[in-house]
Amino acid sequence: MKDNKPKKKTRNLHAVVIGTISGLIAAVFLFEFIQLLAAYFVGSFNLGMAFGPVTFYAEYTLPQDISVFFASFVHASAMLVCIITTDLITRILAKTKPGLFRYSLIFVFLINTGYLMIKMFYFTLLFILNDKLNTDWNNLMALYDLSGLLKVMLTVVVLVMMVSFVGVATGKIKKYINAQ
Repeated sequence: MKDNKPKKKTRNLHAVVIGTISGLIAAVFLFEFIQLLAAYFVGSFNLGMAFGPVTFYAEYTLPQDISVFFASFVHASAMLVCIITTDLITRILAKTKPGLFRYSLIFVFLINTGYLMIKMFYFTLLFILNDKLNTDWNNLMALYDLSGLLKVMLTVVVLVMMVSFVGVATGKIKKYINAQ
């Protein structure tokens, strides 16, 4: 009788490596690049990418005559793409069989949700420390001319919504983690 354990461990290692690399590429570069594309399509100028404390981030200057809707979309696009990607992964996991693809997707999911939580807590911390910094969250607040207690309340509500989303999404994929 042949021992399958080394082959299975190698296959699982491939899934870990593929999923981790894919997730890191998406979290570190892709989401912000999509935000840069959104800024480009609404006519922004001074486009560029810079490396911040954790990931790359998009740099752009929105045109003066842009509508509030499109400006909001540009500022929130990186987070929206991350949320949509995370939700799509949970839907794809339901349709896949155990194997390399499913296990890789689980690691991409874990990195996406981690990125989402780190980014939200990072924005919240920056907002608490200095609400004049040039972050997407502060730019959204300024766009709607929110100040004081309303800014704090909206930040707390959005933070609770993100934590709830991650909790629900994590609950959905639990059944796929131990599936054989």
